[in-house]
Amino acid sequence: MAKQNLRLSEFELEGKFLGFFRNKSGKLKYLRLMITAGDVKIKLPKKLRNAASLYLVPGEEISIRGISKRKINKNHSKVKLKAKFIKSANFFPKQHIEEHSKAKILICQKPRCIKSGGKDLVSKLEKTLCQQGLQDQVIIKRSGCLKRCSKAPNCVLEMSAKKSSNNQPVHPKKIISLLEKYVSS
Repeated sequence: MAKQNLRLSEFELEGKFLGFFRNKSGKLKYLRLMITAGDVKIKLPKKLRNAASLYLVPGEEISIRGISKRKINKNHSKVKLKAKFIKSANFFPKQHIEEHSKAKILICQKPRCIKSGGKDLVSKLEKTLCQQGLQDQVIIKRSGCLKRCSKAPNCVLEMSAKKSSNNQPVHPKKIISLLEKYVSS
């Protein structure tokens, strides 16, 4: 069996939007971009497909940022491009289409964490999120054991692929400051 290596890197491409590729059932999967080197096929995440189909017009200049996955085999290599950010200068110069998943706050619901202030933590977080206007961008999710029972109540903040966890009782203001940095970026 051949050995494979996988390399991830970020990319940014600018070019002329040519149109979309659809799968057999007619759903948008990829977009075509004409760059100086030729045509490029870029995968669209589900969260971007609807917005891209509404706003992008064939022939306009666009800029795309995303992740490239390169599989390197003994005999050949293959590169796959996946968009994370699309910007169209002609159609809407101050706006852009971006995949921006919601942040999650996981809160342990085991009896020890609930007795140690887990219920109060949930209510404080909900109240603080509403005051800061972040309730649409954050999901508070009750979870199972987070494996730090001695530090109850436990809370883990997940922001897209990054995970930030605390080893001390959570202060809602600390979480809010982290979330504001995440949302503004």
